[in-house]
Amino acid sequence: MFLVIVLLIGIIGCTSITSTTTTSLTETSSTTITTTTTMPSTTETTISLTYSLSELQADFDQFIGYVRYNPQIFTDKEALENIITSQRELLYDGMSQLEFYRVLAIVNAAIRCGHSNIQVPDNIYLEVFGSNTYPVDVRLIDSKLVVIEVKGDTDLEIGDEITSIDGVSISNLTIEMMQYLTADGEGLSLKNRVLSENYFSYYNLFLGTSGPLEINYIEYSSETSKSEHMLRNTPGNSTYEDFVAYEAYYDTDYAIMTLRTFSPYGIYSITGFYNFFDTFFTEIESRGINKIILDLRGNGGGDPRVASRLFSYLEATPQPYFAESSPEFYTGLKSEIPLSEPHYDGDLYVLINAYCFSTCGHFVALLKYHNIGTLIGEETNGGFLCTDSSVGYRLKNSKINLRSSKVAWAVAVEGLPLGRGTSPDIEVVMSLEDYRLGIDRALQTALDQIAN
Repeated sequence: MFLVIVLLIGIIGCTSITSTTTTSLTETSSTTITTTTTMPSTTETTISLTYSLSELQADFDQFIGYVRYNPQIFTDKEALENIITSQRELLYDGMSQLEFYRVLAIVNAAIRCGHSNIQVPDNIYLEVFGSNTYPVDVRLIDSKLVVIEVKGDTDLEIGDEITSIDGVSISNLTIEMMQYLTADGEGLSLKNRVLSENYFSYYNLFLGTSGPLEINYIEYSSETSKSEHMLRNTPGNSTYEDFVAYEAYYDTDYAIMTLRTFSPYGIYSITGFYNFFDTFFTEIESRGINKIILDLRGNGGGDPRVASRLFSYLEATPQPYFAESSPEFYTGLKSEIPLSEPHYDGDLYVLINAYCFSTCGHFVALLKYHNIGTLIGEETNGGFLCTDSSVGYRLKNSKINLRSSKVAWAVAVEGLPLGRGTSPDIEVVMSLEDYRLGIDRALQTALDQIAN
């Protein structure tokens, strides 16, 4: 069911759709990891055009028609209707493609479905995300936008706090940009993370322009206020490296399984995942290892057959994977999942973050419900319930592509919160010092647990 490619792309809907009625049996979300996925093709790019009011209204109404098919499990329906009305009133004769995208994005985000998205038109995506970068990398730390790396020509230094962009405070910009971002339910952990890691790009996409930024900041060393006219670096091309779906590491006292997706694709077949699991658990049994770190950070989901097979090595007794309310699609996953051998009964430390979505969200919810392992990190975006089996559409005049979910899928748990992800047992937040020293704080926390 649940396929994942790139969450930075998935959350803004930048996935290639070539058919107006292609039904997906996968959950499309993802992570910011680099993959073999190619950049969006520009062959079907709509050059910066403007549209008549009647064209925009027709496309808007076409989009809303598709929205009506969404299960809207997490939607505040009254709020959505108000947003639909107010956003339609923003349309005007001569509106550009980017301006129209922004109108649609706010409506889409109000559905509160992480598997329903608006695709950023290719030319806009390449301009905002693919061709230029700013000379600093930043993160939101305690709601403050802090420089964690200097990569180009700038007076800013590591630790400096950016207080405003183009005259608007970071606190106000963050709140405003949140309304464009899609996620399941409240989705605050995911929205905070994607903004944190791509703040300038999202600012340009949702609110600003592609030009220089007027930055006000507080210098870390002197605590004095300064400003800078921050320019983009020399244009460059984004590169996508080989994506390794799974890895294993064995130490004397512990082992680490890194699982970046549950999705079979390319060289990673379902059988390949199964063989990897079998080899891993056989190896730790032969080595006498009884402590495992399972790193699921960035895992946006994939195939529930893969997730349920991993679950079979960890569950204490046979348990069903899917709830009875889920569709009849995957044979046997509503029944008790038999234990796999060699079964693991040792200590388990599971690293999670906001990019854990879709099938990964299902899997972590099952671990939480059955008290399997210690969850370390931050709240996942995906929870025990999500909607997908999404369908792709294209708007007639603007040629903007979108996807909308159609079916609800839930795992067999009770009492977990609706519209929220799964909370960690040990919350971990990266500090400026962690970034400065290159410390993986979540992994270090797990290692500290093992040592103690």
